[in-house]
Amino acid sequence: FLGLSVTVLGLFLSRIKVYPAAEAEALDDNRLLRLVVNITYQRQVATLALDVMLIALAYYTAYILRFEDSFAAHSERLLQSMPIVIACQALSFLVLKVHHGVWRYTGVRDAFTIAKAAVLGTGLTVGVVALALGLEGYSRAVFVIDAVLLVVFVGASRLSMRVLEEVFRPRFGASRRVVVYGADDQGVLVCRGLLNNPSLARTVVGFIDDDPANHKRRILGIPVLGDSEELAAILRSAQVDEVLISSADIAPARLSRVAAECEAHGVSLSHAALQIQ
Repeated sequence: FLGLSVTVLGLFLSRIKVYPAAEAEALDDNRLLRLVVNITYQRQVATLALDVMLIALAYYTAYILRFEDSFAAHSERLLQSMPIVIACQALSFLVLKVHHGVWRYTGVRDAFTIAKAAVLGTGLTVGVVALALGLEGYSRAVFVIDAVLLVVFVGASRLSMRVLEEVFRPRFGASRRVVVYGADDQGVLVCRGLLNNPSLARTVVGFIDDDPANHKRRILGIPVLGDSEELAAILRSAQVDEVLISSADIAPARLSRVAAECEAHGVSLSHAALQIQ
């Protein structure tokens, strides 16, 4: 556990560049050295090393969960098959480029990739074990448990980066309390942008949305406070400094009413619509 924690923390700290531009230019004449520097900087080797540790941990844990009190009687098979498991799962991770992901942006697609890699690696493991050692004495349930645990462990390692970034997120003095008008895809995109850019000095305290289905729900952990009809009460209760319009599709009449309420309460009104030109 200590080794895994140190590796994850090291990957987090390694986001800081340690090679100044002048030194990087000095490496231009040595392509091999540049390649090593690039791989190290991108943290792919460290990520793959972490994944190998997680592969071993998942398989070991699967044996403990499956056999519990009789674990010692099956430890020899565990040790015999462990190198095969590590090699097959690592190969699967390499083929599907699991270690190429950017941890801070880990999402559903990354989770699917991790799951596919674990399933592929497990299938490959079973095949190689059957050919090299024979499946007699090996529990099929162990391989299933191993695949599930591997997805959980690797997924948790990726999410840990987002947790660390949230914990150690830099603060830029006092921030403005913002509500985002629009709890649709564009509103979520705007909210993510504010959450990922603390230098903007804005804290999203809630959403406003005119769709009743969204009321009293939470998006990205942030509550939908009500609709535009309740704006005056929301501005007072949430101590809002700014209302941020996230969509260009809001009816002009509603925008006028929102603008009037903001002006009456001394609250700024801004627009942040996504445009592709």
